[in-house]
Amino acid sequence: MPFGPTHNLIRFISDWALSSYFGTIVSVNEDQVPRSGPTIVASNHWNMIIDPALLSTRITFRRKLHYWSKNTLFSNPIARFILIDSGNIPVDRTTKNNQLLFKGTFDVLKLGECIALFPEGTSYTQPKIIQIKDGIGWTALEYAKNLRLTGSKLSGEITSAGQREASEPVRDVKIVICGINYTDKTAYRSSVQLEYAQTIELDQDSISEFLTPGEEKIVVKRLIKQIEIGLRSVTVNADDWETLWCARIIREIIWDDGIGPLNRYRDFTQRLVDVLSLRENPRILKLKTNLIKYHSQLSTLNTSHRIFSSVYPDRDSIGTRNFIEGLRLFLYWPFFLIPFLLHLPIYAAGYLGSLIQAQEIESSAQNKIVVSILIGLITLSTYTKLLSSYIQKISTDTINHNRGRNLPMSNLFESVFSLSISLIILILIHQLHNQLIDKSFESFNRLKLLLKLDYYRKNREPFRRKSGGADDDKDDEDKGLSIDERLWKYREACEDGWKELIVNLNIRPKSHNDRDKKEDEDDDDDDDDDTVDVKEEQSEDSTGRKIDDYEFIKQKIQVIINY
Repeated sequence: MPFGPTHNLIRFISDWALSSYFGTIVSVNEDQVPRSGPTIVASNHWNMIIDPALLSTRITFRRKLHYWSKNTLFSNPIARFILIDSGNIPVDRTTKNNQLLFKGTFDVLKLGECIALFPEGTSYTQPKIIQIKDGIGWTALEYAKNLRLTGSKLSGEITSAGQREASEPVRDVKIVICGINYTDKTAYRSSVQLEYAQTIELDQDSISEFLTPGEEKIVVKRLIKQIEIGLRSVTVNADDWETLWCARIIREIIWDDGIGPLNRYRDFTQRLVDVLSLRENPRILKLKTNLIKYHSQLSTLNTSHRIFSSVYPDRDSIGTRNFIEGLRLFLYWPFFLIPFLLHLPIYAAGYLGSLIQAQEIESSAQNKIVVSILIGLITLSTYTKLLSSYIQKISTDTINHNRGRNLPMSNLFESVFSLSISLIILILIHQLHNQLIDKSFESFNRLKLLLKLDYYRKNREPFRRKSGGADDDKDDEDKGLSIDERLWKYREACEDGWKELIVNLNIRPKSHNDRDKKEDEDDDDDDDDDTVDVKEEQSEDSTGRKIDDYEFIKQKIQVIINY
């Protein structure tokens, strides 16, 4: 199926929009994507159209991806042209005949092309993968069946570009599994990690079993289970939101940027989730309880531990931070002011987009990006027109002045010259904006938090939850505390709890010099007592469960600490 200029245009705009919205996008295990041949990409679906946009712009070898679309969308001539030109495959979901249902898909796969599917069926917001539907399994196995029934024959319709026979030898499909992991899928300038699992190739025994009448569903279920295991291995999965929130705070305690090595984001986050999911370990339960309370305080101020700890590295710095953060903003923002003002319409568009379907978290980034693209294109056109007119006027006046007479320039030359210079200037300003936005945005968030805390501190206002209700007075020991006092209380409890856990596991970061090694040796005697206490305490359980917890926790955390 041919890809037309519409696909290239959409991918170009998507690439530009995603690079502007997200701070960093990395891919891991890219070698799992074959350079050519029939391929199905199976990915999790947690962020609406952002997911296919990321796949299309970041997949290895820049392979062009087809997607399924309801055949009813092709009834309008204009929509039909756009959908087909961009590589969408019409699918009739009402038919019960799988060979007819997947006819267009078979065409593109026989032509050695690539199709992306989302086995979960729909985009949703949950802390883990909830469901894997059978459609992708039927697609792969029905294609294998079709190969053995019809060989290289094609439908001759639009999906095969009118061809009746594949020009290249046809092959069985490979299933590439891609996990899309967002550090925060709704937040501007957050980061994304795409991680590929081991590619799945259909074995001949499974295909032969699928061709046996009555055995189809068994083979499909087996393949779906394999795909599900692969997807879970490259995505972060937690039993509940609280565990995921706690893992994120721990990440921010470990790494100053709150993320750490982005290429290991999924692995390290899942390790923390696994540890925090232990429900019978008293140390973990205590740490998790404090983390949940700390998260509640941070959410009330719409901030994070990373911002809070950067504003106040310790309690002793409270008195000097107003001056430091104000000076930082004063020195940094003048360089960012012009790019900021020129991008102001796009910021406003992003805010308006966030108000659309505000209750649907999975639509937030999509709406912000789509509205920003529309306003951004209008803004770019306006700036280009104004700037090119100004440049054209200056260039014409300069040439006529130097020649001493009024000789009109070529209209074509004037237009091309002024337009080219305008676009170059605007592109450079946009690149400067992207280079400065992260530090400027963080500086603004730090100052905003500092002013909020300063207000609460001066007015001594006690903390009140936004939601109200019976839980407001649940913690008697916290009554009367201002919000900044609660923040400090639970921050210190979480940081101390994490350090205590590391000490009692007897985990030491890799030393880089003799002094570090000497300090480790000097501390061994003090730490040994605590370590023994932990082991003895856990060995009291006759089932051995707590001993297993100890080894499990150490195994999970040691990789992170020693990275």
